[in-house]
Amino acid sequence: MAPDPSRGAWLYAGLVWSLALVLGVAGHRAAPLTDDALVPLVALLLLGGLARLLPDSVVSLTGDGVRFSFFGIVILAAAVLVGPIGAALVGIVGTIARPMRSPAVRRVFNAGMFGVVGLVGGLAYNAAGGLDPLTVAGTRDVLLGIGLPLVIADLTQAATNAVLLSGVMVVTARVSFWAQMRNLLASTGPAYVGYGVVAFLLVVLWGPGQITWFAAILTVVPLGVAWWVFGQFGAELQAHERTTDTLIAALDARHPGAGAHAQRVAILCDWIGESLRVGPKALAELRTAGLLHDVGLVRATEGDTHELRGHPVTAVRILTNISFAVPVLPAIGAHHERIDGSGYPRGLLGPEIPFGARVLAVADAFDALTAGTPDHPAVSPRAALDELRSDGGLDGTVVAALGRAAERHGILDQPGPEWLTHSRIGQRRSDYESLTEHPSIAAIVSELTTQSAVEHSWILAHDHPAERLGG
Repeated sequence: MAPDPSRGAWLYAGLVWSLALVLGVAGHRAAPLTDDALVPLVALLLLGGLARLLPDSVVSLTGDGVRFSFFGIVILAAAVLVGPIGAALVGIVGTIARPMRSPAVRRVFNAGMFGVVGLVGGLAYNAAGGLDPLTVAGTRDVLLGIGLPLVIADLTQAATNAVLLSGVMVVTARVSFWAQMRNLLASTGPAYVGYGVVAFLLVVLWGPGQITWFAAILTVVPLGVAWWVFGQFGAELQAHERTTDTLIAALDARHPGAGAHAQRVAILCDWIGESLRVGPKALAELRTAGLLHDVGLVRATEGDTHELRGHPVTAVRILTNISFAVPVLPAIGAHHERIDGSGYPRGLLGPEIPFGARVLAVADAFDALTAGTPDHPAVSPRAALDELRSDGGLDGTVVAALGRAAERHGILDQPGPEWLTHSRIGQRRSDYESLTEHPSIAAIVSELTTQSAVEHSWILAHDHPAERLGG
């Protein structure tokens, strides 16, 4: 009998709920929920319900969509106003009550995750010496007794959220935990600063301000502004993705199979970047460069060596006026340069070649070797890496990083064209999609491997070490 593909997802969700129960016991002992907390708890539950009705902002991370909810503002305020147990109830009830169609395991995991985040925030606030907002009057006590502990609770919730989401990625997609942590904290960390500001406003209005119910109404305004700002940011990222998709679609229409090649190279660049522990911004730029590196071939015709040699320059010319692509233009323009000076179009040597171009060169050659060309059959990833190690034109550090990534993803001895299917992101596709709400790298695995198996685009030949054009 085949194993249930959602088993890993359910096990992880169960682990999160077990953690919630343990923290719940600790929270009850440290700060039990009292009758006085009933009114603010009801108000926060209603405000949390409103926050969950707002469409979430979508931030694209490591090639995957992460749904970013402003529900966290309400949970942070609840951690201060009604303690860890109340904050957990706000997180759990708000998640369960949200009207949406999604797999059961996703709802169970999300409810447990928000419950844990609320408990951790409440416990951190108490541990930092946080005061009951209703007993605070002076400015000094507001800042030191509420503000400072709230900041600590905010940071703790941000870290907890990142850890739990990174755990999802490790269990269901087998990607690097630390890479996901860095990406999540870098992308959502500034947002949690905004969470803290709005939550502090709500707490002060309810506590020292004694505005109580009206505080919840007043807080809707900054909550709506924050939601709109991050919605604009998400829309901008989605516009970037649509532009990229359009360029790749045009290239693939001109040269069938080129689009799949671009996607695979982007994945390989991502793996290499993770192995080299580059920062989130640099990692995103590597992925973008991988996707767009061959757009200059949209005007090329088979057999025209002049156009092939010029396609890096043509790509730069096409992308010059696309703002988000500007940072990757040096890498794209030099991705056929070789550190021994044998590349083109300028014959650059060693350190003259941008880091991104060296990564692209290795990813490009690896994909050509494992996908195969009309004149050279595909080889296994292990054999491809052996050949890359002996290539004096490639950066050995980058080749070694790809080797570590290939081993981590379990593809070394898989059939050449099928390495992506057999990678851990391919094998874990069902688990990942059961806990996430946006397409991931894994979601395109089947399409890419199918294309690579049936279409050997002629443009792959110029990336193959045995058919590479000289400088």
